[in-house]
Amino acid sequence: TAGEERSRREALEILRAVHPPSHPDVAREAIGLGLFLCAHLQPAEGAQLLEEGLRLAATASQPLTAEADQAQAALSTCAPGTASPRPAHRQVGGLTKFTPAS
Repeated sequence: TAGEERSRREALEILRAVHPPSHPDVAREAIGLGLFLCAHLQPAEGAQLLEEGLRLAATASQPLTAEADQAQAALSTCAPGTASPRPAHRQVGGLTKFTPAS
């Protein structure tokens, strides 16, 4: 699992370097690493990455409904009491867009 964690961290670092924050792969990988860390007894950092992933999903150029739902569900068990409200989503021109929670 140490190798997988290292690979996930490197992937997120690369994606952050080559894509703008609105790129869906950045949000997807932040959520993926957050889920991994929550599952491997690193809840504080995992919760931070899940929150970051949710913020990024709210501005992603493609809808990330499934990933956002999974991140929100994991927050309640990973670090109870830290979950912020999930961004609201709405349909715009056939696409799901997120509105950041206030």
